[in-house]
Amino acid sequence: MTFVRTKLEACLTAAGAGAGAPLPIELGRGRHAVHSRHHTPADMAQLASGQRQAQKLRTVVLTNTRQSTRFSSFIPDHAPDPRKEYAWLGEHGVEQVLRDRLNFPLNPFANKSVFWAGMDPFRGLSVLTRDREVDAVVCVFENTAVPIVALRRALRFKPPVFLIEISGRGWRPRDAVLDFVLPRVDQVLTLTSASRRYVESAYQLKRPAIVTGYWVDEAFFHPDAQLSDGHPRTGDYVLAIGDDHTRDFQLLIEACATLDIKVIIRTSLNVNIPDSMRERAEVIYSKVSYRELRDLYKQASVVALPLKDAENPGGITTLVEAMAMAKPIACTETGATRDLIENGVNGFMVPPGDVKCMRAAILHLLQNRGSAAAIGARARHDVEQSCSMQGYTDRLAAALRSTIIALRGGCSGSH
Repeated sequence: MTFVRTKLEACLTAAGAGAGAPLPIELGRGRHAVHSRHHTPADMAQLASGQRQAQKLRTVVLTNTRQSTRFSSFIPDHAPDPRKEYAWLGEHGVEQVLRDRLNFPLNPFANKSVFWAGMDPFRGLSVLTRDREVDAVVCVFENTAVPIVALRRALRFKPPVFLIEISGRGWRPRDAVLDFVLPRVDQVLTLTSASRRYVESAYQLKRPAIVTGYWVDEAFFHPDAQLSDGHPRTGDYVLAIGDDHTRDFQLLIEACATLDIKVIIRTSLNVNIPDSMRERAEVIYSKVSYRELRDLYKQASVVALPLKDAENPGGITTLVEAMAMAKPIACTETGATRDLIENGVNGFMVPPGDVKCMRAAILHLLQNRGSAAAIGARARHDVEQSCSMQGYTDRLAAALRSTIIALRGGCSGSH
C-alpha cells in the first residue's frame, strides 16, 4: 500500500498536481474550466439569461450522422433524450431546426464513411437556397460545412456559419477539409480549452474561438439508474470504452496485467489480449444499447480512460458519462481531460504512455473503496455543475447570440 501511494504521488506530480502534493483524503474544491476567451461560464450564462426575452433566433443545424431516428424511436430511460438540447435552447429564445443527413440517392455519398456522407452536397444546396432567412447555420464537424462555405459567396448567402467540434489531423482528405473550412466559417465553438488553443494557433480564424464545453444527459446517466433485466456482468471489473484513434487500450492491458481484476473493454478497435489475461479480459466488439452501456458503467469498480496525446478532444464523451455515473476514474492527462478532472479530487490523471502510473492509479482506487466512492460522488457533482444539458445550452445560446450581435454591429434584430 505504501508503494502504491508513493508511486501515485509521483504520478500526480508528473501530471501537474504540484511537487510533493499529497493524496487528498477530504474532497477539495473542484475545477470548472469551461470558458471562452472573453467570458467566464457565469458571464455567458448571465448573458444568455439576459437575452431570453430578446428577439428569437432561428438556426439550422447540420450533423454528419442521421439524427431523425433518435427522435422517432426515443423511449424514456432507454437512451439519452435528444429533445433536451432543442427544448433548453428554446428557453433561451433560440429555435434550432435539424436539417438531417439525406439518404442515397439524394446524398450520393450516403453509403460511404461518415466523413464523406456528412458532406451531403444536396443538403447543403437546400440550406443555401431554402434557409436564407435563418439567423445562423450550425455545422457539427468540419465536413458538414464544406458545401455551405464553398458556395455561400456565389449564392449570396448571408447567415453566419458556426462550426462545433473539430477533428484531429493526420489523414490527407480530412486535413484538406480542415484547411479549407476553418478559415471560412464565422465562428468556431470548441469543446475544450485545449482545442481552442490548438485551432487558434493552427488556423487563421476570422475571430477567436469560444469554448462551449461538453454535455451529458445527467438524468439518463445517473448512479441511481436501475440495471436492465438480465445484465450478465457482475463483480469487480475495470471498464474502458471508446472507438476513436485516441484510445490506448494496449497501455491499459499492460497496466492491468499484474492486477487481480477483470478488465472489460467496449470498442470496435483491435485489442491484443495476451494469453496470460484471456480469462479475465473481455473485449466487446459489438455495439451495445445505451441501457447496456449504462449497465456497464454502473457495475464497474473503476472506469479507465487511457488516451494518446492528441489535439482533438477524444475520450470526452466517455469521461462525462462516467462522471455522471459517479464512477472513480483513472485517465490520461490530455486536453480532453484537463478541463474536467482535478487530480485526486474528482478523478486521477496520469501522464500519457505511463503504464506504471496508470496501474498505480487503478490500484489505489481498488484498494481504497471509501475514497474512490467520494471521488466518484465529487465527479457527479462537478458534471452536474459544468456539463449538464441546461448548462451547455446556456453557453451555446450565449455564444450564438453574442456572435450574431457582434456580426450585426451590435444590433440584435433579425437580418
